[in-house]
Amino acid sequence: MSSLLPASRVGQQAAEVFKDTAQPLVDDLTDTAKGVAENLKEPAQQAIEEVSSTTTDAVDTVREDATSAATDVKDHTADAKDTVQHAAR
Repeated sequence: MSSLLPASRVGQQAAEVFKDTAQPLVDDLTDTAKGVAENLKEPAQQAIEEVSSTTTDAVDTVREDATSAATDVKDHTADAKDTVQHAAR
């Protein structure tokens, strides 16, 4: 790790100049990243709401289909029972 630290005063000064020069770039990148994140919040929220709505619709559709299928099975069972009872007489 010591090889990463400047060994001389000139090296220390060069590191300080580099840090001072790079800081505005780091600040700009940080600001840009924050802006991008802020710009993505609304579309992400809309996508979440759309997925939630689609999920709710799907649950409702499955519930309706299951209820209809259960009613159909119940009706067919009653018809079959009647047919068997009439055939037995």
